[in-house]
Amino acid sequence: MSQIILTGIGDVDDNVRLEKNPDLTVDAGDLLVAIEAAPVNPADFLLANGWYGVQPEIPSALGSEGVGRVLEAGSVSDRELVGKRVVILPTYEQGTWSSSPPATSSSCPRTPTRCNCPCWRSTRRPRTSCSTATSTSSVERELSEPLPGQVRLRVETCGVCHSDVLAVEGLRADPSAPIVPGHEIVGVIDAVGAGVTAWQAGDRVGVGFLGGHCGECEFCRRGDFVNCADQPHTGTTVDGGYAEVAFARASALVRIPEGMTSIEAAPLLCAGLTTFTALQQIESRPGALVAVQGIGGLGHLGLQYASRLGYRVAAIARGTDKAELAAKLGAEHYIDSAGEDPGAALRKLGGAAAIIATAASGASMSPLIAGLAPRGRMMVVGAAPDPISVQTTELIFGTRTLSGSLTGSSIDNEDNLRFSLARGIHPMTEVLPMADAAKAYEHMLSGQARFRVVLDMTA
Repeated sequence: MSQIILTGIGDVDDNVRLEKNPDLTVDAGDLLVAIEAAPVNPADFLLANGWYGVQPEIPSALGSEGVGRVLEAGSVSDRELVGKRVVILPTYEQGTWSSSPPATSSSCPRTPTRCNCPCWRSTRRPRTSCSTATSTSSVERELSEPLPGQVRLRVETCGVCHSDVLAVEGLRADPSAPIVPGHEIVGVIDAVGAGVTAWQAGDRVGVGFLGGHCGECEFCRRGDFVNCADQPHTGTTVDGGYAEVAFARASALVRIPEGMTSIEAAPLLCAGLTTFTALQQIESRPGALVAVQGIGGLGHLGLQYASRLGYRVAAIARGTDKAELAAKLGAEHYIDSAGEDPGAALRKLGGAAAIIATAASGASMSPLIAGLAPRGRMMVVGAAPDPISVQTTELIFGTRTLSGSLTGSSIDNEDNLRFSLARGIHPMTEVLPMADAAKAYEHMLSGQARFRVVLDMTA
């Protein structure tokens, strides 16, 4: 992937201006490209500059994309592209031209209004749409109107979640596609698309990981909105909230209750909902023993939810340094998994009716199953790279269950926020401005955050 420096524009049969601006430098990673063909609307390329996908020897039928021929390459590794035709993908940034560009078409739907967002990139994309990456930079993007069924938000806060690695590290179906991470979004609606009737400008809302069910697939028709077959994943398959402006389906929106700050609401939209929903599924009586494994971004909230729901709570973590905090968060028992077998410790307490496993380690979850009481259930909410090992006899004798849980629907999230506000459940947060998005992401990955990192777009 390389930066495209535009030098002219014209139809395929027109004479293309090939002169190079004497003030223009082709640096390492840059490509100097002569435009051979452009979209119907020349404004698409009037606004096109930044980091673009390059594919040698492309076919000539390109729809709304553009065609150019590489004249010069700034990097040795890109010099094989010189003389070859390339695809230039419009990303709506101000271009660098060698002579006066064509006038913007009056039919161009874009406006001069712009917003800023951090650009996550694995392909050195400093001035274009956000992508997979290990570093960030601020970019400007054209402000567009929401599509039918969508709303546009002015983002106030966005939580930094471990699941953001899916976007940043490219762990998704098309890691080359630009994407803006972030799925714990709180903002104020400033525009609504056609067909949206339940929401209006000025509403303060949230958007979580599940980006809005379609309402038409078989799962939706049966009321299983979480498993909708046509649901975007915010910040992973569609742009998320590391930005001043975000877009979302109306079916994804969550009303933020009065009295809850945007900083507190953001982590509750994902980390809070994840543990709250898991606890809703265990079907245990009040006073039953419920264990929460891991005292981190998920676990510190899980302890609070379990306690407020009336369970007898056991916290499980490595070492004893979090014992005092666990007690403050509602735990009656503390199990040091580094000092004793956590399954055996749970059996001594009578066996757990449920275990909420939040630590991102299959190996640390495996010994917990033996600590379940008969008909006990372990709910797995921590995504781990390694598998969970289980003896079949542990499941069969005692009719124990091992289940996964994926957040919840938008209306589940409203229940979650109202419950959190009413019962005094608070995330422990570290707040950074959007300019420090890269620092916030790295801090989250380090495991040193206590316990949720939140980007404040208003700071």
